[in-house]
Amino acid sequence: MERERAARRRVALIGRPNVGKSSIMHALTGRRVTISNYPGTTVEVVSGYFRLGSMTVEVVDTPGVYSLGQPLEAGYDITDYERSEEQKVTSSLIASSAIDLIVMVADASDLERHLPLVIEVLHLKIPVIVALNQMDRAEMLGLCPDVRTLEEALGVRVVPVSASVGRGIERLRACMVSVLRRGTEGEGPKGVSSRISAAERIATEALRTSAPASARSSHSTSARSGKAFEVVLDDPYVGIAASLAIIYLSFVAIVGLTRMGEMLLGVPLLWVAEYFTTILFELGPLRHLVGTSWAEALRAGVREGMLLPVSVVMPAMIGVYVVLAVLEDSGLLARLTVSGERLMNLIDLPGEAAVPLILAFGCRAPAVLASRTVPGSRFRQKTMTFICLGIPCGASVAMTSAMIAQFDADPVVVWGSVGLGFVFLAFMLRVWPGFVDPYLRPHYRPSASPVPVLATEIPPLRMPAPANVSLKTWVRMSSFFEHVLPMLFIVGFGARALLEVGIWKPLAPLGGCTSALFGVQAATLTGVMFTAVQKYLAPAILLTLPLGPREAAIAAVMSAVSVPCLPVSIIVSKESGIRYLVKVWLIGAMLSLGAGLVLNIVLPR
Repeated sequence: MERERAARRRVALIGRPNVGKSSIMHALTGRRVTISNYPGTTVEVVSGYFRLGSMTVEVVDTPGVYSLGQPLEAGYDITDYERSEEQKVTSSLIASSAIDLIVMVADASDLERHLPLVIEVLHLKIPVIVALNQMDRAEMLGLCPDVRTLEEALGVRVVPVSASVGRGIERLRACMVSVLRRGTEGEGPKGVSSRISAAERIATEALRTSAPASARSSHSTSARSGKAFEVVLDDPYVGIAASLAIIYLSFVAIVGLTRMGEMLLGVPLLWVAEYFTTILFELGPLRHLVGTSWAEALRAGVREGMLLPVSVVMPAMIGVYVVLAVLEDSGLLARLTVSGERLMNLIDLPGEAAVPLILAFGCRAPAVLASRTVPGSRFRQKTMTFICLGIPCGASVAMTSAMIAQFDADPVVVWGSVGLGFVFLAFMLRVWPGFVDPYLRPHYRPSASPVPVLATEIPPLRMPAPANVSLKTWVRMSSFFEHVLPMLFIVGFGARALLEVGIWKPLAPLGGCTSALFGVQAATLTGVMFTAVQKYLAPAILLTLPLGPREAAIAAVMSAVSVPCLPVSIIVSKESGIRYLVKVWLIGAMLSLGAGLVLNIVLPR
């Protein structure tokens, strides 16, 4: 047992955001990765492993941080220092886990800004290796860091790498194993002032040697063109227009990938579902055991449960995650966040909320997961509230548009009411922060907790690496396959089976009451209630009912601003707990019923 423990070592990757830790992780471990939330947080920690001889090395990719958030000077009160979620996770992981080695990832083209964190890590009394990533970009800029000078100044091994092209990875792997077998520690200067001054001195000394003229000239044209494009995107005005164009192209790509998945999977799955249900409910004994009506209901439920998750939801999730990975790996995601900061501040949200809200127009489930990037539990919960209640997903938009066309409902009334619902929700969350947030103190004032100023690393633009995109997509989809997909099977089966047996019939006697209050019949209100199962189910059910233009408009609005669907609710409960989910459901029910009451009063009969 002791020999087995000695053969297993744990390595932590630490570095600033967008420095390329994920690329190094993939290059070291391939696809052998697992992803999990760190206990008590919503920040993801990715781990993988590789073997070298008799040694098994586990590599843990920690969230990107600018500092570990430790007290930096004597007399500094740690209670006055609020650490970010990423800092808490990284510090706790190092403190509570048996970390045998830290691989400190730094940007070779921007050493002065990255070395303070390197020097801070040296104080942890854990063996350290510095991986100088993005050496290819440094050479494009005419820089060639002096590795020997860095090693002498820091007292640790320094390995130049370019993870995106696999350069230097084998040397890094061998160096890791060598240090793990030997065990070394580094010691940096004490105090924040000395850390910064030391970083400036070390960076100046290490960058005295320029790259060869041949290396500079070979990359000069591409470097200039890439820099020019960055200048255009980073312009405060032109950048907004460019960001809108990127968002539009992202939607086109997501829709295209979703439709391609439906075409490739829909017909084969339909054939498999028909074959399976025919054997089970036509040729088997179930029809005689449960009766013809229940057999047909179960058959429809099984067919829906198989088709919906795999041929509709899964392609949409893959499309969203592929686009998100491309935007992230290319450096465009950070620029979209910066461009959307002003708009987000209008609704009391930080700039990091822009991307999740954009994704919600495609599908709310990945948007909720993407809200993990929003700093602070209060702002993240507000973001999730807008995602769940204020933004219609692509499927519900399509089905609602079909309702408007079929029943000749007024589109201005429908979409205008949905927009007013978003405005009302934003107003309530701004003037009454306790409307959703369960953690606020009784005497909380909005001015006491302002929206955090967006401070994010803007990475250089680059072509996304297919290996990085595929790895990030697979890691994110693994959670969908493990937790969401099985529940979608159950939800799709149950919803369709209940619909087939006429679950709405017991509410028929309440038709007079529902008509007087909301302007809709009992069957219509039952259809609206199915939005709690799947957002598109409510319009799909309503399309089968004989509705007039007025009733169709009211029902469409009530379903659009109602509670989140069950798959999204499951994800929200896992992310923020049942208590928060109950509040969201209560607010959603209030918005839906309130919209019905108001429209029934103001719309002419």
